[in-house]
Amino acid sequence: MDLVESYAQDLRFARKSFTRALLGLVLLAVVAFPWVAPDYMVFIATLVALYSIGVMGQNILIGYTGQISFGQAGFLAIGAFAFGHLRIWGA
Repeated sequence: MDLVESYAQDLRFARKSFTRALLGLVLLAVVAFPWVAPDYMVFIATLVALYSIGVMGQNILIGYTGQISFGQAGFLAIGAFAFGHLRIWGA
């Protein structure tokens, strides 16, 4: 695969009908997934999506800037703690 040297080349790739059709199929599969997959698979996919958001935040912060911050991990921990308490107390 060649290196894209300009934004215009990126736009030419995105305007191809094959790219749009493939994107539409992927979007349809993502939307239909909760209705066709077993509940456990939906649960695991949700966890993967949530952890991916945290990991991407850490990757951007540490990988591009070299700064170490545990703020994102703290927010994930607070959310998990709150979910655990709400789950125990039946909310």
